[in-house]
Amino acid sequence: MNKNKQKKGQSTAGSAATLLAIIAGLILLYILFLPPQEREELLGSSNASTQASGEEAHGNETLLLEHPGVIEYVAETEVIHNIPSVNLRTEPVSKILKKVLSAEVKRSWFSREDLTINFKAEDLKNLQNIVFSMNIIKGRGELTITLNGEKIYSSDSKLFQPITLDKGSLAEDNVIVVSVSPPGWAFWLSNKYEIKDAQVIAEVIDTSLQESKNTFIVSSSEKNSLKEAFLRFYPSCDKAIGKVVVSLNNHEIYSAVPDCNVANPSIQISPQYILSGENLLVFKTEKGNYLIDQISIKAKLKESTNPTYFFNIEEDVYNDIINNSTKINLTMEFVDDLEKKEAKIVINGYETGINQYERIYTKRINAYVRKGNNAVEIIPKTTLKILELKVFLW
Repeated sequence: MNKNKQKKGQSTAGSAATLLAIIAGLILLYILFLPPQEREELLGSSNASTQASGEEAHGNETLLLEHPGVIEYVAETEVIHNIPSVNLRTEPVSKILKKVLSAEVKRSWFSREDLTINFKAEDLKNLQNIVFSMNIIKGRGELTITLNGEKIYSSDSKLFQPITLDKGSLAEDNVIVVSVSPPGWAFWLSNKYEIKDAQVIAEVIDTSLQESKNTFIVSSSEKNSLKEAFLRFYPSCDKAIGKVVVSLNNHEIYSAVPDCNVANPSIQISPQYILSGENLLVFKTEKGNYLIDQISIKAKLKESTNPTYFFNIEEDVYNDIINNSTKINLTMEFVDDLEKKEAKIVINGYETGINQYERIYTKRINAYVRKGNNAVEIIPKTTLKILELKVFLW
């Protein structure tokens, strides 16, 4: 019995020792896999912070974070858009609305032949001096002419003078009827007229010549920097008898009877009327003949404002930077990698630059910084679209 108890006690003691060894091993492995700083704190190391390098002390610290957005590049403070000359004319052109080469008008007790002329007067507002004319070769009796049922002529004269038709009596569709009077009691006779070249003629104003359209292109940087704009033109004419109306992108910017052969004073244009991209400039007149020459739109632009950003460097961080134990970087993230990015970067008076298509720009700037306040100025040479500007330690 004593021997069995002794063996049992030895077995229990051996198991406990094994368990303690396993636990100790697990604790040792846990400590080994802890991050250095936590391991040093757990073990009570007194010189952990004093022995840490500048990179460990200041790494991944952001000193400046900005989102500049679009920085416009303005090469000039003035842009002039020259527009080609335009002709505006309202001189009417004669047009035959209807013509009958020959006809006979006859009337007897038993028959009647009239000359019926149907004609259209489309776009009546652009018609003027509408005239009916005809040549009478021979005839007898009283000749009568009606327009849309209304008598406009009655005579037995063989000398026919052209008749000017009243626009107020005209419609889009019109009818002229030429007839002769009956022979009276002489039932065996007939009255008749032989007619040649009966026609309706009008002067037509060609509206296509009353208006001229021109386009010009404005860049996005010009539009975004636009301060004010002016229109100038020179109207050549013999006599100014009608208004000239000028519109820009459907906004009326001028309406007056111009002085012939005198440069028109500059007309100020609201910047909001000018669009980025294509712009439509329209000249129009209701009456008169004009040559509009020396047309220009002058755009005055705001001067470029180069954005400047500031960040601070503490003395201990600065010492690590000049010792190169801590690195300091400047990065810019752009919208895309399609457009060229070109700019001058000035850091505390030291110049560096960007000239790339890539979306990310990075530059180590240890040699450019100083203790205390620091400044980063961006001077664009192309329009920049910057999502993020960052200065950080690592």
